[in-house]
Amino acid sequence: MAFKNGEMGNVGNSTHSGSSNKKDTSSLFEQLKELVIFIENELQEKQEELEVQAEELEVQNLELIESNDSLRKAEDASSRLALIVESSDDAIVSNALDGIIASWNKGAERMFGYSEGEMIGKKISTLTPPGHKNEVPGLVDKIKHGEHIEHFETVRRRKDGTLIDVSVTLSPIKDRSGIIIGASSIKVDITERKRMEEALQQKQEEIEVQAEELEVQNEELRANNKELKEAKIQSELYLDLMSHDISNMHQIAINNLELAEDIINTRGSLSKDNKEFIDTSLKTLLRSSRLIDEVRKIQKVKAEDYNLETIDIENILLDIIKANSNIPNCEVTFNYNPCFVPGNRYLVKANPLLKDALNNLVDNAIKHNRNPPIIDINVGKEIKNNCAMCMVVIEDNGIGIPDSKKGDLFHRFKRGQTLARGTGLGLYIVKTLVESFYGYVEVEDRVPGDYTNGSRFLVYLPIAED
Repeated sequence: MAFKNGEMGNVGNSTHSGSSNKKDTSSLFEQLKELVIFIENELQEKQEELEVQAEELEVQNLELIESNDSLRKAEDASSRLALIVESSDDAIVSNALDGIIASWNKGAERMFGYSEGEMIGKKISTLTPPGHKNEVPGLVDKIKHGEHIEHFETVRRRKDGTLIDVSVTLSPIKDRSGIIIGASSIKVDITERKRMEEALQQKQEEIEVQAEELEVQNEELRANNKELKEAKIQSELYLDLMSHDISNMHQIAINNLELAEDIINTRGSLSKDNKEFIDTSLKTLLRSSRLIDEVRKIQKVKAEDYNLETIDIENILLDIIKANSNIPNCEVTFNYNPCFVPGNRYLVKANPLLKDALNNLVDNAIKHNRNPPIIDINVGKEIKNNCAMCMVVIEDNGIGIPDSKKGDLFHRFKRGQTLARGTGLGLYIVKTLVESFYGYVEVEDRVPGDYTNGSRFLVYLPIAED
């Protein structure tokens, strides 16, 4: 209840009669009652306001306590960070974007020789030696764009002028509003690591050189081993020939001559029927002589005693045909079909032993034949491995060569193995000679798939003009 000014004074100045007094007293009591209620309401409102203010103060007090704790923790963290920075062996430096140094730790003092007082306010480029000045603008530009640079390897200069290899990590520094105002850098001395890397690289290069030298030595050893192996094979071949082939031939001749001698001693002379002993001995000794001559040819080829010369292949083939066309008691038919381009003969690079190689093939075709020999000789041109080759084809109607024997046909065979075409030495010589002329020789069935109808030998020789 609200009261106007002066209303309370009027109550005390009342001078009415008794009934008036009772009425006034009752009215005053009501007024007092209303006043008390009003005061109580006002007090209640004030108390509620105070309680709200107390709660707000409590919240503010808690916030202040938390803020103080955070501030204390931040101060502790800052102290620890400062302690870490100061005690670090690495150089930890901060600078503004213009390069002016703002902080310089003990690690930087030890690494570069400058004290904190000498470097604060100086340019960070003081540490950059000539030849590396162009690095700084690029690094600053990256920092301005907020980039973080890790393990950038470069060279820096100490106070005494000596250079050290360092690994630099750069990070931008921002103010409270997030604006980049500078950069912090951590520099690690990697001089010893670089020295070890260079020593390791040098050692690696030395090892590579040694490895190359060893490879050369190994190649020489392999070549020597190959030569020794080939020499051993040749020695075994010659020993095999001497101890078996030639020895057997001589023994056959000796046996026949001894039989002839016994007949002469018994009868006083040899009859025509006994003349075969002399003929057989003579033929055997001639075979032995030819075999020795072939061995000598192999030795000369291996020793490269023959020089290559330009040879007309047709002249050799015509000589071979002529020499084998009048064999006693053997009717040989030759079909010679040279595929020459008009006005052009096939010239090859070889030596006179080429005739022996081709004649050997013709001789085999005649000897190993149950029928009257028919020998076809063809000459043509083939392109092999981008090289023009003269191809000589010699076909026969002989007993042929099984597929199981073709692979080993041109090798010298171990004693005990047999072959349709002799002991293998003749074809071994053919292969050796042809390869010495940078050619090669092949064999196939005259009738594909049926070896019993004869063989076809193909000799490839590079054309001299190519």
